[in-house]
Amino acid sequence: MKKILLSCLVAFALLGTGCHKDEQYEAQKYGILNTEVKGLGFVKSIFSEALLADATPQKILSVEVGVSSNELPKTAINYTVVASPTLIPAGTTLLPASAYTFKSTNTVPAGAVHSVFEIVLTNASLLNSNLTYGVAFTLTSADNGYTVAQNSRVVSISINIKNKYDGVYSNMGTFRDFVNAAFTGNYPLTYRLVTTGPSSVDVQLLVNGTYAPAYLFLNNGGGTFFGSYGLTMTFNPAAGDIISDLHNYYGDPSKPATAIGDPSLGTGAPNFASANTRRAVLDPTGINKYDNATKVIKIKHFIIQSNQSTGPNPRSALNETWTYTGPRP
Repeated sequence: MKKILLSCLVAFALLGTGCHKDEQYEAQKYGILNTEVKGLGFVKSIFSEALLADATPQKILSVEVGVSSNELPKTAINYTVVASPTLIPAGTTLLPASAYTFKSTNTVPAGAVHSVFEIVLTNASLLNSNLTYGVAFTLTSADNGYTVAQNSRVVSISINIKNKYDGVYSNMGTFRDFVNAAFTGNYPLTYRLVTTGPSSVDVQLLVNGTYAPAYLFLNNGGGTFFGSYGLTMTFNPAAGDIISDLHNYYGDPSKPATAIGDPSLGTGAPNFASANTRRAVLDPTGINKYDNATKVIKIKHFIIQSNQSTGPNPRSALNETWTYTGPRP
């Protein structure tokens, strides 16, 4: 009975105090204030860029700085940025400071939600196409009442250098195998030319879900490919973009292994024969060059396989036209 009485008294006491108004609270002299913190930060924190190995300056325009506020800024917001070499993406090589420029002080215009933070690669032809470069930047300050958001103050960028031959190509042509008449062409094919140097590429196809240097054809109408065979090639821009070197990827011990074969078992220069003796040799009767105006490659080549117990060598002849369709992912 005492417990019930005490509970009732407490309840009435609470009800009683709830009826009194606090004039200072209602005047907002203290209490919960809805004060907005206006933030500024990079819209996205991680980027990957692919640029041409070109001496002409190239702009990276994908990085943006944005505002977080209940309303658009009525006046411009100035912000400062510094390079942060210790924050580059893991596994990348630091992009030399001499290879790029950026403005340390930038502006988000009045009335804008975001603006581009521009980075300029000054001369990508001086960079190593075999490396993935990294660069990073940190927002350090902002004016006009904006605060740099700590969780979006850093942006890091991976940069790959592509030569002009790099890209996706549609391949039409003819394939003839002199050893097995059941082997026929499987056109059209889609090739990916992947930069390996200023004027060299690996020629990749999609085989069983993975891109790798290979050659796809038909065996009695069913899809198949040659084991330990695929192309790697070099062009000579000074000689009209002719193909100056062509050899079997899987005969080059400097190349990494793929599901198609292991180049470490190859002979290396000058023949670049794979473990199963397959080689790639240009047919000198072909045009064998890249057309800079149309981005079309015309190429004729032979597959040589010296361990053939029967049949002629070369074992196969290919005459193809590769037409550029766009950049590779």
